[in-house]
Amino acid sequence: MSAHVFSSCRQNTTHVTVFEHALHEVQNYTELRSVQQKEHYYSQYTLFELQLLLHDFVNVADIDSTIIIDLRYTTSNNNWKQPLLANITHAMLQKDVAQKLHTAQKISKSIDSSYSLILYDAVRPHSVQKMMWDVSTLPLTRKRNFIAHPTHTSLHNYGAAVDVSLCKQRIPLDMGTPFDFAGKAAYTYIDEKLLRSGELTATHIANRKLLQRIMILAGFIPNKYEWWHFNACYRYEVAQRYPFVVSYDSIAPPSRD
Repeated sequence: MSAHVFSSCRQNTTHVTVFEHALHEVQNYTELRSVQQKEHYYSQYTLFELQLLLHDFVNVADIDSTIIIDLRYTTSNNNWKQPLLANITHAMLQKDVAQKLHTAQKISKSIDSSYSLILYDAVRPHSVQKMMWDVSTLPLTRKRNFIAHPTHTSLHNYGAAVDVSLCKQRIPLDMGTPFDFAGKAAYTYIDEKLLRSGELTATHIANRKLLQRIMILAGFIPNKYEWWHFNACYRYEVAQRYPFVVSYDSIAPPSRD
């Protein structure tokens, strides 16, 4: 009887040992897969983007993969006719700003399932802002309306602003001007005047107002000089809320005072 019990216990012990070993192997495999997946995920980013991730920035596509991304300043398809952004391959924003954009996308889809936001610009280092100012050949008055002076900052420098338009079946709606058009036809506070002068049509204005309504409902603040530009907060509060992206090599923490 005792021999049988001993034999039974030994078999049970063997089964437990085999099970524990198998479980340990599974855990190691799962951990290995997790590490491999993380390495694969982070390998898609530039060193600059990895620094942004460490400062609470996120990849917009990770928050909402349905938003169309077309980062114009990484290409020559912009008002400057040259690439202005280096070391950026993804649309990066502060997490709560990206969440607002996700909300705006959901609102657009609730209006028409074929609608989608298209994102033209997200975070932009202040050093790039200065380069944009220096390279621009616009008259000074117009330059001040369309480009933040190097002694000031843009909310893009904090990942707290977006440049967007609205697409229907992946085709941008006609807003009357191209993105980053540096002229009065891009202004949003003189729509009626532009309509009377024939510079804009009723369709252009309706499309702009639709975009504004979507973005405002999501918590964004429109810009009166650029129909495509929306801030996630007010200028007076941005420095206290978000880190300041000085350059590709420098990111300053929020100023809490």
